[in-house]
Amino acid sequence: MKLGMVEIITDDIKDSLKFYELLGFSILLRDTEYCIFLNNKGVKLSLSTPSYHESIYGSIPMSSGSKIDLAFLCDSAQDVDDLCHKLTNADIKIFQQPVTNKLGERFAMVEDPDGNLLRIYAQS
Repeated sequence: MKLGMVEIITDDIKDSLKFYELLGFSILLRDTEYCIFLNNKGVKLSLSTPSYHESIYGSIPMSSGSKIDLAFLCDSAQDVDDLCHKLTNADIKIFQQPVTNKLGERFAMVEDPDGNLLRIYAQS
């Protein structure tokens, strides 16, 4: 497994988009006006607002410490499912069971021992 994408929760998505475009990122998918996926030579970022985060996960992120969602790339969709099963058997909380998103990626959210959410996913 390796790092695949970083989600950045921002209060001003337009300013964040301008900044990351200056760094060479381009829009991969504009999911909504509150969530934009960016790409730069295979490095993916997701910019989203606190309200978008709340609409997906049911909570507003803290103002510090939970503004980054680390995403770990698996080799296949089956690997995501298998890893969730393995984590469940080890009493690790699965925050969101595996689903397939609009990009065709299979993903799940898990909590680390400190309660940080981590995304595990596989590309289609």
